[in-house]
Amino acid sequence: MALAAPSLPGGVAELGQALRAGAAELASLAVGQPVAVAAGMALAGLVLVAIGVRWPRVAGALGGAAVGALAVLGHRGALQGAWPEGPVQGLAATAAVVLLVAGALWPSSAALAGGALLGLAIGVVVPVGDDPRTGPALATLAGGLAAWFGWRKALALLASLVGAALLGGGLLAWLPPPLGAELAERPAALLAWLFTLTAVGLAFQLGAAPSSGRGRKVSPADHPEAPAARSPGSPS
Repeated sequence: MALAAPSLPGGVAELGQALRAGAAELASLAVGQPVAVAAGMALAGLVLVAIGVRWPRVAGALGGAAVGALAVLGHRGALQGAWPEGPVQGLAATAAVVLLVAGALWPSSAALAGGALLGLAIGVVVPVGDDPRTGPALATLAGGLAAWFGWRKALALLASLVGAALLGGGLLAWLPPPLGAELAERPAALLAWLFTLTAVGLAFQLGAAPSSGRGRKVSPADHPEAPAARSPGSPS
């Protein structure tokens, strides 16, 4: 007997709960970190939010590392169920290092991985057909392909998102532990910070991205007047 697919509103609610739980868990990891770690996180986050797309290898490395770690930690329950003694933290670190190197060498690979992970997260909770594997497979493929073909915009989004998370984590680590712990238990405020700063960083990066020169208006200085168009008697 086939299991009934979850409804779309139920899937969206499940995704929202997962986002809130993930934000709270990541924030709790940042609370109480040393000042040097807090400063490093905040500086890396600020760089990614402000100019990540201008340094694609840096954005690809840090974004890829974040995607690799989240891909493993997001499936921690399934991994521990199938492999109870498995080193989940070690697997997350390995995936982070692999995608860090790949993102540094090929920044578009970080965008591809980020798009695929986002598609997978959506496909898990959005029903497609009767087979529960259809939605995740199609959404992962669609997200990865979309991010691959528009990898610069996808990389800017990934850099802004990771930068917002790092900057927020650095600020939480810098705060006194009681206050940081209090904020870490408010996932709605954490997600509001994350989405707002990501939108600001994405708009800033895409607006400041260097143009390719196509469609640029040519000024008179760039295109001097042709000799035939000069009035008679004008100096050559």
